[in-house]
Amino acid sequence: MRTISLDGMKQLFKQEAEDVFLCILDITHSQLTEHVRLVNDIVDLEYNGNIYTALPFKFVIPPDVKDKVPSAKIILDNINRELISLLRSTDEAPYLEVNIVRKDISDNVTKEIGPFNFRMNNITYTATTLEAELGFDADFLNESAVADYFTPHLFPGLF
Repeated sequence: MRTISLDGMKQLFKQEAEDVFLCILDITHSQLTEHVRLVNDIVDLEYNGNIYTALPFKFVIPPDVKDKVPSAKIILDNINRELISLLRSTDEAPYLEVNIVRKDISDNVTKEIGPFNFRMNNITYTATTLEAELGFDADFLNESAVADYFTPHLFPGLF
């Protein structure tokens, strides 16, 4: 269940709201010396004692498709060369934490939704963008439901 604060709900239902809702990202990897923190805004954001760098990105929520594990997508402007060099040098996928925060007119920041934790899969990049599918560590729909299969080869006494 996603819960939004009362003040956040008031801002969502106002015809002209003073507050802004922002998506913040926290990218982690075992080989990164520090987290890559990004906010989808034109100015940097200070939240929880951390500075989130302003960077335009597109966060695409997963479609509701039957018999498929939901997979969100993120498209970042490709300006962080440290992240690209890391992706080229390792086979281990980075992790991404997504939060939605509300910033009021006096620059107070309140977390409204999140965190959502994903693994960055199928990463592709060009000179201008970095795109990744966001998923989970395991593909639950394609995992085996049982440890053993009862086949004539493995269990001849049953057949």
